[in-house]
Amino acid sequence: MNLLKYRSNCRIHYRDGAILFTGDRQKFSIRATETVYTEIHRMLGELSDGVPESRLSEGYPEYGKLLELLEKQDLLYRIDAQLLERHGRTDYFRIVETEAEDVDAALRQIAAARISISTSFEAGRELAVLLRDNGLSACTDGDQEDDVQVRTEGRDGRVNVVEGNGRVLAIAPANRQEIGFLGSRRESHDWISPGLVAPFVFSQLIMEIIGKAPDVFLINEDAEVERKRLHRSEDAFPVDGETAGEDPFARFNRLERFVGSRSSRILSFNGNPEYEDYRQRPLQVLTIQYADPSDTVRNLFLADLDYERLADFVSATAFREVMRRAYGNERKEELNGPGRMLGPDEFPEWDTIRQLIEDKGMELSITAGEASNGEYWIRIGDLQTGRTSMFDFRVAREFIPLAVYSYISAKENGVDGEALPYSAIRTIREPLEVNGSW
Repeated sequence: MNLLKYRSNCRIHYRDGAILFTGDRQKFSIRATETVYTEIHRMLGELSDGVPESRLSEGYPEYGKLLELLEKQDLLYRIDAQLLERHGRTDYFRIVETEAEDVDAALRQIAAARISISTSFEAGRELAVLLRDNGLSACTDGDQEDDVQVRTEGRDGRVNVVEGNGRVLAIAPANRQEIGFLGSRRESHDWISPGLVAPFVFSQLIMEIIGKAPDVFLINEDAEVERKRLHRSEDAFPVDGETAGEDPFARFNRLERFVGSRSSRILSFNGNPEYEDYRQRPLQVLTIQYADPSDTVRNLFLADLDYERLADFVSATAFREVMRRAYGNERKEELNGPGRMLGPDEFPEWDTIRQLIEDKGMELSITAGEASNGEYWIRIGDLQTGRTSMFDFRVAREFIPLAVYSYISAKENGVDGEALPYSAIRTIREPLEVNGSW
């Protein structure tokens, strides 16, 4: 027998002559008196335990249309009475009810799941007890690489726990290679109790079984917990499809929110320890920290006179390239190529650049040319270091000054190596054909 049940993550309240219904993904209201609200509230109280539809028709015949609407909005769902009896009092039932679209199918997946726990997993004993108390069983395996593995309906899943710098524990339904940027495996976490870790692993295990989008739990040494969505290389780029005509700061703010709310290989903006020591007048600096495919933390340094243009370049060009580098999809292409060279009178902000270089006491030769695709490449010869370097990005014409300013600021701040968005191409042995030299 099927029952109608009200999802436990849905809320109802009365305000200004209307009943407001709120779920995770929807919100709507209906006009009603306070008396009607009281009756509906009582009906939903019964539905929270599961009710046969026939009983609702007898007890609340006037609310048939409302029940249809609530079911259409997914605030009500149908569940097999035997499944509710078996699983309804478990610790995982609320997870399933709030996360799964098909609750029946999800509960059957959990019942059929085969779970194994690594013998080296520190919270393994506590997890096994938690599983047993919820009517689930698990075996132990001394050879498996993952802390917990699960197989259900021909699909394999896993949950791993890693410890990062600063005593932060990350718990994620992903293999170790995928979350290596969050930390490494440790046999013992002496600063956090296994009894605290086990419930989070349990929750992740249930989510993995029912095939929900992976989240990461981050627990610090003060037992403060943060939950972030795990970003994977195949996930959508955070600003695609919404950039046309958008204010550069608005687009950049969305990237900041992405970095703050997602657990990804893009670690932070301006999070490198040296950032506060950089000279930022008149050039303003923006840095991006990311973990490359080998889980080594890298830093990208950019600077510009115009912070709006800097934000625009990061959101339109640089962030996309950093994502490629972080997830191992870096483009391999020649940064220079055939095309017309720019003359001094065509070079954006030429006089300002020349004066700045003179003020900083630098000796630079700068060349910019149009590539075959209509974008521009930038080459800088540094006569003081004896190196010629190419800017790592082909750019639109308006970003040419940013490329030069980034080099000037990086040189002034002692930034070199991979943080500098330039690649050395040769040692200077003879004068270059350039737009200008100082």
